[in-house]
Amino acid sequence: MWVYLNKKVSIPNGLKLNHISWNGYHGWIACGGENGLLKVLKLETKADINQRGVTAPTSLEFNQTLAGHSGKESKDQLPSNVMRVSWNEENEKLTSSDASGLIIVWNYNKQKKEWEEEMLNNREKSVVKDLKWSSDGQKICIVYDDGAVIVGGVDGNRNWGKSLKTQLVNVEWSPDARYLLFGTGNGEVWLFDANSGIKLVNMNPQSNNILAGVDWYDGREGYPDLNAPTLAICYRNGRCQLMRGDLDDDPVLIDAGMLINEPKWNPSGTVLALAGQQDLDGKPMGIIQFYSPYGKHLKTLKVPGNGVKSVTWEGSGLRLALGVDANIFFANVRPSYRWGYFSKTVVYAFTKLERPEQCVVFYNHKTRQKYVKYIKKLLALSACGENCVLLTKTETPKEAFVIIICNSIGSPVETKSQSVEPKFVTMTKYHVIVCSDCNVYVWNYRAKQNTQGNILNIKGESEQYLMHIDQNKFKKIEDETKLELTTTEDAICAVFSNEKFLIIARESGTVNIYSLLPTLAYLGSCSVMCRPLQIAINCDCTKLSLIDINSTFTVYSLSSVVAAQQMVQSEKKKKKGNIMADKTDLEKKDVWDMRWADDNPSLFAIMEKTKMYTFRDLTPEEPVVTSAYMCAFNNLKIKSVFMDDIMANPDNPDSDCAITYESRSLRDTKEIIRSVSLRDANEFVKDNPHPRLWRLLAEAAMSELELDMAYKAYIQCGDYHGVYFVKQIKQLDNEAKQKAEIEAYFHRLDEAEKIYRSIDRKDLAIDLRKRYGDWKKVLSLVREMNGSDEMLIDVFNHLGDFYSERQQWERSIQFYVKARNFEKLIEAYYRIGDFESLERMVDDLPENNPLLHPIGEKLASVGLSTQAIQALVKGGKIKQAIDVCVELNQWDEAVTLAEKHNMSEIEDILYKYANHLVSRGDMTAAIELYQKANRNTESAKILAKLGEEEGKMKLHPLRAKKFYVLSALEIDRYRARLLNDQATRMNPNKALQTMLSHDASTNFENPWRGAEAYHFFLLAQKQLTEFKLSDCLNTTMRLVSSYEEYFVPKELYSLLALAGFYAREFKVCSKAFIKLESMDALSEHDKEKYEQLAIDIFRDSPVNSTDLETKPCPTCSNETFDYEQSCASCNAPFYTCIVSGRNIGDQDFWTCSTCKHRAVEHEIYKYRHCPLCHTNITEGSSSELF
Repeated sequence: MWVYLNKKVSIPNGLKLNHISWNGYHGWIACGGENGLLKVLKLETKADINQRGVTAPTSLEFNQTLAGHSGKESKDQLPSNVMRVSWNEENEKLTSSDASGLIIVWNYNKQKKEWEEEMLNNREKSVVKDLKWSSDGQKICIVYDDGAVIVGGVDGNRNWGKSLKTQLVNVEWSPDARYLLFGTGNGEVWLFDANSGIKLVNMNPQSNNILAGVDWYDGREGYPDLNAPTLAICYRNGRCQLMRGDLDDDPVLIDAGMLINEPKWNPSGTVLALAGQQDLDGKPMGIIQFYSPYGKHLKTLKVPGNGVKSVTWEGSGLRLALGVDANIFFANVRPSYRWGYFSKTVVYAFTKLERPEQCVVFYNHKTRQKYVKYIKKLLALSACGENCVLLTKTETPKEAFVIIICNSIGSPVETKSQSVEPKFVTMTKYHVIVCSDCNVYVWNYRAKQNTQGNILNIKGESEQYLMHIDQNKFKKIEDETKLELTTTEDAICAVFSNEKFLIIARESGTVNIYSLLPTLAYLGSCSVMCRPLQIAINCDCTKLSLIDINSTFTVYSLSSVVAAQQMVQSEKKKKKGNIMADKTDLEKKDVWDMRWADDNPSLFAIMEKTKMYTFRDLTPEEPVVTSAYMCAFNNLKIKSVFMDDIMANPDNPDSDCAITYESRSLRDTKEIIRSVSLRDANEFVKDNPHPRLWRLLAEAAMSELELDMAYKAYIQCGDYHGVYFVKQIKQLDNEAKQKAEIEAYFHRLDEAEKIYRSIDRKDLAIDLRKRYGDWKKVLSLVREMNGSDEMLIDVFNHLGDFYSERQQWERSIQFYVKARNFEKLIEAYYRIGDFESLERMVDDLPENNPLLHPIGEKLASVGLSTQAIQALVKGGKIKQAIDVCVELNQWDEAVTLAEKHNMSEIEDILYKYANHLVSRGDMTAAIELYQKANRNTESAKILAKLGEEEGKMKLHPLRAKKFYVLSALEIDRYRARLLNDQATRMNPNKALQTMLSHDASTNFENPWRGAEAYHFFLLAQKQLTEFKLSDCLNTTMRLVSSYEEYFVPKELYSLLALAGFYAREFKVCSKAFIKLESMDALSEHDKEKYEQLAIDIFRDSPVNSTDLETKPCPTCSNETFDYEQSCASCNAPFYTCIVSGRNIGDQDFWTCSTCKHRAVEHEIYKYRHCPLCHTNITEGSSSELF
């Protein structure tokens, strides 16, 4: 920040001031002093487009002397010194107190336009030492010298009062008005509850220092940093402690080295002003020290007089009022905003009261577009070229700082995390430089592209470098490299960079110079006789300018920098440190900003107080009065931004926030061209050469058809497009045509059209308008000259394109309709969501029209399946229509279309549809579709799964059997189709191999096994109910030995025990009970029941019954049981009768044509259907199932 004295108002009769206060809401200034002096002033600001903010002329709009303390009300009353004045900003009231204890509350009468007494209070026992209103304006606290405290309301009623039995000197409210701070005569600060008056804590006991004041920022403009101190407790000896609250045990400590009279936070809580005095050469001098909330010294302002008695801030924070002896001094403040300018965009950060983050706004002042983003813990901001950089601090335990590069709409382009604390940040088109007190981090975020003839050799990848300022050697690093050294005896105090050079100034006055392009290297250093606060160099690094801590601007001439850079580039060794800096005679005081021209090493501009000076070769031009912040200087124009106006209303920046100032040479050249001959202007530009002046001369010469002069001027400014244009103009045979083309070249199209009209060449006017894309004018001209339909259609199409490129689709539709450009109409209707118009186009267009395809695709993209299918079918795109059906889950329609149009992909469609039905749980429909799609294996899997689930339910075993039968039939169909395939007929081995691999991968080696299990289970139940006990036992033994995995063991062995019991085969029954009693899944209660039942059964029944009946094996004559599937000796398979459940042996049998299972002839004769698969026996077909 910078601050300087601007205005002085003297108090009549030389009465000295004791206190001064500025009403931040309404602009009133109240000051109290000797002999009852109490004045209320108000400044009037007369702003215009150029002079606004602190530069606008000010005058005293209001000046009233209030006589309440002067003793004129009574003959016996003597004037008393007014000691304190305090504003109630919420209710626009003024409270004043004097040395006699008189307190007056003043109210502004808007009708009379003057201040009047509203209430009086005179305790007459002690002197009022301090009084303060709460931030909400509802309560006031008054403290007296004898320790008395009174807290009252805005209505004049007393809330509470007490005597603290000690001398009081200060009072302050907490921001939320819940607490009161009382400063005592011995320097202690007591915290009290504001509602009850109960003492809570002594914040700094045994201080023994005299308090100068206590000021607590009320948070009315938000908190830029939630961790920043807001409570300032200051002592007369110059020492202060800045606290984050009343319980802060680690405050920030300051020793200002001065006698403090009053501390005061600015309205945003970012700057603390300490007003007082300092002895210089034995004489007292008024002084104000400015500090950040973290104790960093920002600025020192010296004030004439014997000391600053009181200080107060204006509501905007841009001005201060100082009470010095019998004078009021006004000082202007130039805050150090967080802002930048790039690509016609102003980027700035501010704090919102309702949000903890920093609000960063990207505002394009040309298009008036605004983009907002919120950043936590924003530390710094800078901008250059086409990007800006934001630096934030991470919230992780490991401290790191994040660099975010954004474009002009606030979108992050790239980020990096690094460890250097960003106390200084600067940016170029290719580099980001971050500096702490001792470390320098350089990120080459964008490589400079090599072009033909470019001698620079820049690597294409992003690189990072780190350097300690004492070592002057950059090291290439990776992300978040740990810092080796974090201290130095000579800290960095200023940093500057341009595209080629990096300048770093240190507190001792040493200035280090580094090259950025083509290589990052240390070039040398020089010394200056001051401590720089801001530093800069010109574009060729021959001049160095700086502003020191006293706001003094100086310029130095540099030598050997370019030579050093060339030697580094050629990799020659060079002795470092021999750069000479010769101080020039130019010196300016009270300078707060400076800017070198980007394209001329002899041009620079400075801001001195409220004036902008432009210098050429150290010679100043006439100043311009402005308060704008400079952001660019090129082409003899200075681009500036009124940041004060933007920050006054940051949510709604004005479009005129940016302004361009012309240098004197540019203004003089324009005036000479306008008022004198081109020859004189040519001579003037020769004496003051600059590309911008040559271009200005060329434009004027072109307008006067001085083509030779224009040709030379374009060559001087390097505008080869202009040179080529002059050559083209010379080839025209008509002077009117030349003038018209020149007017068009300078974008004065109306003038060019008038010239063509004057020579009756509307056709050339039309061509001109077409070249510049002014199709509205083309349409007017074509209609005026009755152009052909083809010309009108072309114009309509271009007008439609004009509006569509600007996203104005409704207006583009109007012209596309006139041009009958259906292809563009489709896109326009789609953009605005007019799908009804697209449907009407489907009806209007003939069949197989190529436009039906894009219409269908656009309708499908928004889910209008029916309309999309209709369009695609009408356009002959059946395949695409089916794809839309599949994509939008219109499976029925997809199948219908595929069948109707005999699509070869119907099986794939059906398969996809079936998968969809399975995912939805519609198994029956899925099976049918799998069958239609010839995906028998998939349908078999589902049927087998359904059979398994039905079996687990234990309700309908017959239904489980049916599912397994259907599953097996599907596998048989697959095998039959495979064997009937022509390719497999030619190669039976291949068919067999395919079948075996299929069975292995799908676990369908015996697809009838599940059907057999439930068939025999049902058969055993039937045999039991028909008292075929031997057959029932045999069938149950077959289930236990071969199909146990399909049933719950408890049920299966229960059936076996029951069959053995009724068949009187107690040995089998006993084994079944043993199996049941040993099951882990049974509860102890069930096991006890089985044990008791076994005791009851076998108490009277012998267990040593005969074994089951056996038969000899037909192959090896080995004895086998009737339920075994194969011979235990020779492994010969046995065929089972599906009617009786016994092995067939050598009996005559019948084979089912469908399931290929067998039955003994004398058993099957009474059946009309196969007992297993229910195929009709008489017809031998499988058409009648179940």
